[in-house]
Amino acid sequence: MKKIRWGYGVVIAGLCVSALLLFGANKKSQKRISASPDVNNGGLMDSHDTLHSNQNEPMPSSFPKNYFGPPLHGVLSLSGSFAELRNNHFHSGLDFRTDGMEGKAVLAAADGYVSRLRVGAYGFGKAIYLAHPNGYTSVYGHVRSFNGAIQRYTIDEHYKRESFEAEIYPSAGVLKVKKGDTIAWSGNTGGSGGPHLHFEIRKTSNDEIINPLLFGIKVKDTMDPFIKSLLLVKIDPALQEQFGYYPQRISHQAPALSKALKTIAVPSGTYGLALSCTDYFTDFGSRLGLNYSALYVDNVKVFEQKLEYFKFDETRYMNHHIDYAFFRERGLRYARFFKASGNHLRFYQGQNNGFIEIKPDQELRIKAMVNDCEGHFDSLIFILKSDKNIKLGIPALKKGDLYWKARTAMASNFSTNNFKAEASAGNLYQDVNIFYEKRPAPAKSVGEMHCLYGGKIPLHKAVSVQIKVPEAYAGSPSKLLIIYKDAVTGQVAAENSSFSNGWVSASVKNIGFYYLMEDQTPPFIATIKTGRNLRFRISDNLSGIEDYRATVDGLWVLLEYDYKSGALWGTVPKSIGRGKYKLILTVTDKMGNKRSFKQLITL
Repeated sequence: MKKIRWGYGVVIAGLCVSALLLFGANKKSQKRISASPDVNNGGLMDSHDTLHSNQNEPMPSSFPKNYFGPPLHGVLSLSGSFAELRNNHFHSGLDFRTDGMEGKAVLAAADGYVSRLRVGAYGFGKAIYLAHPNGYTSVYGHVRSFNGAIQRYTIDEHYKRESFEAEIYPSAGVLKVKKGDTIAWSGNTGGSGGPHLHFEIRKTSNDEIINPLLFGIKVKDTMDPFIKSLLLVKIDPALQEQFGYYPQRISHQAPALSKALKTIAVPSGTYGLALSCTDYFTDFGSRLGLNYSALYVDNVKVFEQKLEYFKFDETRYMNHHIDYAFFRERGLRYARFFKASGNHLRFYQGQNNGFIEIKPDQELRIKAMVNDCEGHFDSLIFILKSDKNIKLGIPALKKGDLYWKARTAMASNFSTNNFKAEASAGNLYQDVNIFYEKRPAPAKSVGEMHCLYGGKIPLHKAVSVQIKVPEAYAGSPSKLLIIYKDAVTGQVAAENSSFSNGWVSASVKNIGFYYLMEDQTPPFIATIKTGRNLRFRISDNLSGIEDYRATVDGLWVLLEYDYKSGALWGTVPKSIGRGKYKLILTVTDKMGNKRSFKQLITL
């Protein structure tokens, strides 16, 4: 039985409520198509569907299928998929489950040599990069430790540099590996949210990331993807410039409406479709992303997406690939089935950038389709009908006299006597007018709060903000930093700031509210254990930890840092023999405040 679900009843609103399409074909159906994104295969289309492009659509690239082996022993199971929609980025690889444990053997996927070792508290934590003779590099992230000669080489480099944070580039061939060698042990380092192995395959020449599944890496995948809900967005450039997004949306909500209704009525005009979709691999607990989708209008394929590879300078376009405003409102990511202006991703093909034009008294048959690399798929069909009696609401917009006319094609700036904002060309995706006002700042802050009402507007690159230090401030201006307050959630974060000529400056990645605070408080050090094995917990009240240094009688000692828990730990090397020694640990925050712990220890 063909797995196609029909749309149900419609609700019209200025601000959309999530559209839950909960009915449809039996999810136990495992109808498959080929791993190629060729949607004219395996019964994926209705018999009366036709393709806008060539009927025989090959995969856009060819990759060696048996060159790379599995990076872990046993059956591979995913907790994160390639190009999955994450905060401000596409996920750049595959996350393999390690059964909630650390210490599993990480295997070299192919012959090669270690080209890079990355060690740090953030991002991938500890990561190993293997260059292979076929022009690709494999990456293994969040590992607990490296193995054998690789670990010894890394420790030597730490002591040479006297730093835990390290980017190490061994010479070609110094650390050779064979396919299947144990190169590391799985862990939970860096920004990892739980024990797993992050795995990537990149082109060595330009670091372009490619879906490892295209190389024949086999993972357990027994389930269909699922289209959960839809948004229809009215494309109105004038309103977009006012709001920073398209405010007129139509929601489709199934549970409260008749299953028999299959028509969505809208005013005539231009629309874009966005879907909330999930791919399930082995269970409903793993909600992963999808790589292939297509849009049909009156049985003609007009738009498709293939998320197979991307570069790191493209990853933040994820915020323009989704309906970012709806994500900020409701926390749900809806992938657009159209290419908005300012989106330069290479994922898309089709006519009219996927926009749906509906004329007065016209009816269109709309079909959306998603499928994964294993060929499992889901589809949704509804009738879009023009109705002149339907009116779309427009939400209230905060207005005033001061606006930042932010532009994408050129540099743009905004300034008052006490506040400045500046964006370079390409920092924003679309032109927008952002309302500004001053408000009283929170307690313990310095001066006023400067508010840019653009919390639903994504930035592609950071913009510069500056706040003038009030004349009445009697403290040390070098200890002032800019605090960002999320205009939607109310959450606050300290920005890396600097002082010059009466102004405090910061580069910020989000539009919102900004104010000054003073940080003269040094970090906190809690001692857990001293001796040969050292363990501390460190924290900072505002600006964050910048650096730390431990010495034993003046000799540097390697300590590892986990920012998630604040844990700081290490072992005094055996080269420092038995006896009594002076231990000094100094921790510095980002505003230069320092605290030191000193103790005589016995080894």
